[in-house]
Amino acid sequence: MTATSDSDQSITSETTKLTLPRIAIILNEKVDFGRLLNAAAHLALGFGAAADQPTRLALRLQNYADASGDSHANISALSLVVLKANGNQLRTLKGRVAAAGLQTVDFLETMTGGTYAEQLERTRASSPDDLEYLGILVFGTREELDPLTRKFSLFRG
Repeated sequence: MTATSDSDQSITSETTKLTLPRIAIILNEKVDFGRLLNAAAHLALGFGAAADQPTRLALRLQNYADASGDSHANISALSLVVLKANGNQLRTLKGRVAAAGLQTVDFLETMTGGTYAEQLERTRASSPDDLEYLGILVFGTREELDPLTRKFSLFRG
C-alpha cells in the first residue's frame, strides 16, 4: 500500500476540481430581471437541445426522487454558476469563448419581442457590432472557464 500525504490529496482534489465540467451563465447586468430570467431559460434550452451524447454524459444528469417516489429528473450534478457582466464584456467574452473552442449559446436583444419570424429578421439584419447580448452560457472545465470569467461578479438578482 502506498501512503499519500495530505498535500498529495489536496493537489489531486484541486486537480479534479479544475478538470470537472461546469456551466457558467453570464447575464447582462443592465437588463431587467424578468428579461434575464427569459434569457437564462432560452440559454439552457438551447444548450440542452444542442448537446451531443458525450456532452449529455458529461452533464451527469440525475433523477432526484422524493420520499413519495415522484421523479425530478434531468438535473445536472455539475456546478452551475450565474455571473453578471456588462454588454461590452459579454461581446468580448463571446469572441474569447469562440477562440477557445468551447461550447456556448448566446441570447440577444434581437431575439425578444414580436414573432419569432420578426426576431430572426432583426437578428439577420444586425451587424455583429450592433448586437446586444442579454446572456451567454459556456460549458467547459473550471480550468478553461476561470480565465474567461474570473473578472465577473456573482449574479445575486
